[in-house]
Amino acid sequence: MLEFLDDLPIRLKIKTVMYVFKDAYNTIQFLKAGTENFLSWICPLLEQNYYTSDQIVYYESDIIKDLYFQLNGISGFIIPFDRNIVYIQIENGDMFGDIDFIASAKEKGI
Repeated sequence: MLEFLDDLPIRLKIKTVMYVFKDAYNTIQFLKAGTENFLSWICPLLEQNYYTSDQIVYYESDIIKDLYFQLNGISGFIIPFDRNIVYIQIENGDMFGDIDFIASAKEKGI
């Protein structure tokens, strides 16, 4: 999609991105305050992933390379050794992985 958008005139690119990614920037808190220029740059970089119920996105020991934005559904941080009890619930529009991402970068001295 990025190659297609790069070939468009800037105003048409912005209008196309604003239409295609409307659900994302209307739901995700991080994107709500973004300008059209910011959204036309960032939204095409987002990668959609679908996870089924009871699927683990990442484990505590994983190296986090991505930030996650919850667009639909519910997910949560769980305590795996205690019957998978959810101790933080992630809802539509929430972002997660950011603290783990920053902590991982800090440990590496980045």
